[in-house]
Amino acid sequence: AADGTVQARLALAAPRPAATAATLGRLVPAPGLPAIAGGAIEATASIGGSLTDPTLTAALAWDRPEIGGRGLGFARLSAEGDLEQLGWALDLEPVAGTTVTAEGVARPRDAAVDASWRVSILDLGGLAAWAAPELDHGVRGELEAEGTLEVGNGSQRISRPGAGRALGAEGWVTTRNMVGPERE
Repeated sequence: AADGTVQARLALAAPRPAATAATLGRLVPAPGLPAIAGGAIEATASIGGSLTDPTLTAALAWDRPEIGGRGLGFARLSAEGDLEQLGWALDLEPVAGTTVTAEGVARPRDAAVDASWRVSILDLGGLAAWAAPELDHGVRGELEAEGTLEVGNGSQRISRPGAGRALGAEGWVTTRNMVGPERE
């Protein structure tokens, strides 16, 4: 606009991501990117404000995503803010019974991030088989972990307390309960 403001909105609905990616790949080749497939993708993005101080709102939901042959239960991502402070959230389900959530604030102008995260694994063996199906891990149990991440000013700090229940690995160790310390 003449007064320096911008407004843009993008909406994407891809009921068959593999077909959409193939069509887009012919228009805009991107060699080296992994193949995508899976269930429907819905995404929206809005940009507003001025060119010097834009605002952004974005959301993505993907049912049964598959990237490079590796499938997940679901993936959701959202973000809202500006160049001073951009809030974001991520929810993933790699396999049934395992969730990964993270949320935080990015400060793009400062090249900094403050985040919190949580992992809940109700079937450690199922997750291990999904992550490396070629290996016979013999891993079992449940694991809960959460923590924070701070990155900026040339430094990083992570805390990662965790707790496990009925953990074991074939021929190695079995424990009923485990609690891990917070570390930096």
